[in-house]
Amino acid sequence: MAARAVFLALSAQLLQARLMKEESPVVSWRLEPEDGTALCFIF
Repeated sequence: MAARAVFLALSAQLLQARLMKEESPVVSWRLEPEDGTALCFIF
């Protein structure tokens, strides 16, 4: 359950990453709407 809480917390940063994705192409993210908590960050 703790991991799920972390994913939910990262969802807020995910929105910011989407706005800065054009400025930071090195940061790629993927969100799976099926679960809503599956986030994959690649730095």
